[in-house]
Parts: sequence; structure tokens; C-alpha cells
Amino acid sequence: NSPLASDQPDAGEGRVSGIRGAPGIGIGYSRLCDHGELYAVANAPCHDTTAALHDWHALLAVVRSEIEQEQQAVAGELSESVAGIFSAYIMLLADSAFLDHVEQGILEGNWLPGALRQAIQHFAELFRAMDDPYLQARQEDIHHIGNKLYNAWRGIRPESMQPDRRIILLGAQVSVSDIAAVPNGMLMGIVCFEGSTLSHTAVLANALGVPAVMGTGSIRNLVNDCLLIVDGNSGQVVLNPAAAVLAEYRKLEDDQRFLMRQLEQIREFPAVTTD
Repeated sequence: NSPLASDQPDAGEGRVSGIRGAPGIGIGYSRLCDHGELYAVANAPCHDTTAALHDWHALLAVVRSEIEQEQQAVAGELSESVAGIFSAYIMLLADSAFLDHVEQGILEGNWLPGALRQAIQHFAELFRAMDDPYLQARQEDIHHIGNKLYNAWRGIRPESMQPDRRIILLGAQVSVSDIAAVPNGMLMGIVCFEGSTLSHTAVLANALGVPAVMGTGSIRNLVNDCLLIVDGNSGQVVLNPAAAVLAEYRKLEDDQRFLMRQLEQIREFPAVTTD
């Protein structure tokens, strides 16, 4: 049972409910994933299409290299199928229909960020209109790669993090790039204001054994370095937990860690049935 069911909140404590994205208990400090939103970019005139096209191809090379580095950073922790998320991103960056859409926007007089936004929104809407829920969720991946390209164009890179700081990532969308930027073993949980259990963020969280809560909606008064609890078992998040709640969750976290160690010890044993 979740301690949320019985304890009364402290004056500074806040609780938010969402969708269970990945099971487990995670305790750590908030890190907001809010680097810039491509969808907020307006159209603007392009005064030099030749230079803009050159910048576009240079941008693709930079982001492709970043994704390959991120894939290597987490490769040892993921199965081949889950690691394929990064390969899908790289394939999108080489997709001729996507590249042509951006280039056409530039040639028609839109500046690079505006042409990029139009292309990303176009392909995201194609996926959003599909009947299959899994394919619908792929519009989040299109959005992620669009934001990554936009922020690389702006010169923004992931911030360095303390190697011994327990991190909870939060944002409207937490991308695989945000996850890969956290030092090994320090990612304690993920909270997405949007998204579903079918998003690649949730898939990656499950593969890494990191608790995740999806679809919480915006969380007010949230800043970096707030103490948080992510309860992926119940789909709830506790902000600034009271001492009693924190102590109870620390016990649950320890119990969970002990169980996982026991399971690791028997993982390679052959399966034996009673008959």
C-alpha cells in the first residue's frame, strides 16, 4: 500500500497524481527539462536561403552525432530492442521526406526554425491522426527530435550534473536525450506532465528500472532541486515530503532494492517446473 493513503500532508507538502509509467519508488531532487519549445516559434523571413540550407545540414550532422553519443552512454543498460529508440531518431534525421519538407520551407522564404517547426508539426499530426494508439504516441518522438534540433540550433546543450546527485527529471516531455545526460546510476525517477504508458519515455524508464509517472498535467511552483518522491506503483508524485512520509518511502525504496538484488542472483538460473 502507498503511504499516501493514510498520512496527512505537511504544510509544505504537495501531491500530484498521474498515470503509472514504470513501477518502483524513487527519491531525489528535481531537474526541470525545459530547454525551449519549437512549437512556440513563429515564422520569419529568411534573408539568405543558401546560408540557411547550409546551417540545416550542419545542424543535422551535429544532432546525429549527439544522439549516437547518447546511445553509447546507455547502451550497456538497455536491450537491443529498446536501444533501437535511438536508431529510430537517427533514421528520422535521414528521412528524405522530412529533410525535403524543411528545405522546401526555407526555399519558400521561411527562416530555419520556422521551416523546422512546420515540418515537425506536419509529421507529428500524421502520427496523431492514426488509429493505432502506439503509432499515435510516436508523435511525441517527432516532437522530441524537433525540440532537440531547435535547441541545438540555439546552441543549448544539456547542463552538467553533479555525479553524486540523485536526480528526478520532470517536464512536459522528458526526452531520451535528457535521460542519457544523467550520470550513471543517479536517475531516480521521471515525471512527465504529458505522455502515456506507450511513450518511448515510459518504455525507456521500464527498461532502465526507473520509476516513472506520466500525464500529471502542469505542476505549479516547481523549481530545480526540490526534494521529490516518484511512486511509479501508484502513479503519484510527492513534492517536499513530510518527514514521516519520506521515512516510509525510504523504507519501501530499501525493500525494493533488496528484492531486486535477490532477483539478480537467480536471473541466470535455469527454469525448473514441479513436473
